[in-house]
Amino acid sequence: LTPELMYFAKRAKDPLLRGKAFLEIPYSQASGFFGNLTIYHELGHFVWNRLSEEKPRRPAFEAVVGGLNGIFEQKMSMHVKDPINRNFIKSSYDAWTQELFCDLFAIRHVGSAASFALIDILSLFGLMQDEADVTFSQEHPATALRFREQLERLKADGWWRCVEDLTSEHIDLIERLASVEESEYKFVYRDAELPHQILQAFLELVPQIQALAVEVTPSVWSRPGDFRIWRSRLEECLVNGIVPSKLLDEGQPRQRRCR
Repeated sequence: LTPELMYFAKRAKDPLLRGKAFLEIPYSQASGFFGNLTIYHELGHFVWNRLSEEKPRRPAFEAVVGGLNGIFEQKMSMHVKDPINRNFIKSSYDAWTQELFCDLFAIRHVGSAASFALIDILSLFGLMQDEADVTFSQEHPATALRFREQLERLKADGWWRCVEDLTSEHIDLIERLASVEESEYKFVYRDAELPHQILQAFLELVPQIQALAVEVTPSVWSRPGDFRIWRSRLEECLVNGIVPSKLLDEGQPRQRRCR
């Protein structure tokens, strides 16, 4: 646990911890189950590092990294001459790629709950404001792009059909952010907005990041079908102050109602 208001995934330097993930969880969220679903995003960073260490690298990962390097060289030679700016933009590209992958990795494991948890966490930082929604920082892509890609994944995996009828500000917010036009995205460095072609170059890579997230999660536990089957019974339990501890017996849905 850490006093900082952020979840972190750190690479374990001790050889005895090789192959293990080390996560920091803020004290303020230690007992918050919903917020702690952010852990799945952090585990995505661990998986990304493992993918980068594989030899040979899997084709989907190589397509993302190779495509990123190719797009960077092509666009930077045309739009950015300053070596310092080039290094800044390349490090930003790398960070955005990994963050989007981690978002999608979390979606693949816990569905729409991952998006809802991220909204709550970003709200704590004051990052759910109009200007922040469309602005790319050095470490994170614009919130609007993150939720656009999350919504695409939720729809493709069947989760959105399960939750789109919920009366929830989270649902409305995801739809609003996902609808933001790419032309509104901004990338600012040293108080100057960089050419939009730099962002457009990165956006060309996004479908490959989606494909990689799906490839590395071929058999995840999260299934929207299970949610649809059990939704009414779960709601019945929660209305009565009951938190069910188990819904499956040997992989099959239990056939009795909550008590």
